[in-house]
Amino acid sequence: MLAGRSAGQGVGPEEYARALQEALPSEARELVELIGRAVESARAGHSTDAFAQGLGLGSRVSGYVYHTVPVVIHAWLRHQRDYRSAIMDVVRCGGDTDTTSAILGGIIGAGVRKTGIPQAWLDRFWEWPRTVRWMEALGGRLARVVAEGVGQPALPLPTYAVLLRNALFLLVVLGHGFRRLLPPY
Repeated sequence: MLAGRSAGQGVGPEEYARALQEALPSEARELVELIGRAVESARAGHSTDAFAQGLGLGSRVSGYVYHTVPVVIHAWLRHQRDYRSAIMDVVRCGGDTDTTSAILGGIIGAGVRKTGIPQAWLDRFWEWPRTVRWMEALGGRLARVVAEGVGQPALPLPTYAVLLRNALFLLVVLGHGFRRLLPPY
């Protein structure tokens, strides 16, 4: 995959556009055209925010694939080896930032690996009961599946911890939802 090249090797916008044209069927013409606009904008040195504005998204990139994917590809092409700058660039676009950041983080993370992610971000990571170490073990198992083609058993997580986390999360979501029913909304 283009994003996972060894450190120091970026992907040129033209090379990416060519690979995309070859990989996607003709039914994806509109998406390919939007990504082509992202490639041209990145090549011209435009900011990701300016590109999103040019698509008519204002400061709210939605989760709609024809909005999200071109903006993410633009940020990736501009910051292929700078995880922090790429994420901050896409967050500045506003809207569905958790989706755009997750997609972009996966793409850039494939190239920069763990060492390219700001250590402060890793230190503050909190997704209990999953930890950075648990996710590293999961990544190792996934790599073995790809390399060896042999299935791996699921990584254990304490059931009580997952249920507790999900119950607390449900309360937060419901509380937020009910709060939105009250003025000034």
